[in-house]
Amino acid sequence: MRLIYEPTGQELKPGDKVPTFRKEMVTVESFNERRVYCKDDRGNVNEWFHSVIHSRVVDP
Repeated sequence: MRLIYEPTGQELKPGDKVPTFRKEMVTVESFNERRVYCKDDRGNVNEWFHSVIHSRVVDP
C-alpha cells in the first residue's frame, strides 16, 4: 500500500509533513486503509481520516 497526497499526487512516507484541513502542519507516522496517524508540533500522535489531510491509499 502507498499513501498519496491528493493535491500533488506525491507519495507520502513516514516523516513527511502535510497540512491538515485547518492548515496545521503534521508529520506522517503511519497509515492504514482507514486512517493516517500523524504527530503534531507538540509531539502528540493523532488519528485522522484520509480526507482531513487530503490523502488516499492505493495498492502498488
